[in-house]
Amino acid sequence: MINYLKRKSSLITVISLLSLFLSACGQTKVDSGGSSETKSTTAPTASPNSNMETSKTEPSPAAGKDLPIRSTPNQVIVENFSFQPGTLTVKAGTSVTWVNHDDVPHTVNDNDERFKSGTLDTDAKFSYKFTSPGTYNYFCSLHPRMTGQIIVK
Repeated sequence: MINYLKRKSSLITVISLLSLFLSACGQTKVDSGGSSETKSTTAPTASPNSNMETSKTEPSPAAGKDLPIRSTPNQVIVENFSFQPGTLTVKAGTSVTWVNHDDVPHTVNDNDERFKSGTLDTDAKFSYKFTSPGTYNYFCSLHPRMTGQIIVK
């Protein structure tokens, strides 16, 4: 009888933890409230680099789940645990901006450690100026399956 209760208790614990893990990893939510006020910070959490900038923008009242996300040139949207577009081609000297539209934090880290965003909360931005031609592969250090690529010509 004691073994039976231990097995039941263990099974309930495992199911509870699995449920908690899945709900934390699989759900995203778009906040539809807030103001259009912008707050900026100039110091990223990474090592100093004149090519980097981070900022935090509050969501606009019009932000909503059913509205399409408008991408501006040289911008990568972080949403649904992915970078969109996955590959972006730009000219040397171009700044690329990543915007986190997920309700969980993400990062933007170059595989070769040329740039690192630090943690980007919801609606935070990170920009990096690509001065040298080449291929820049990057990922989210919090969710390593999230990858992207910038091609600089």
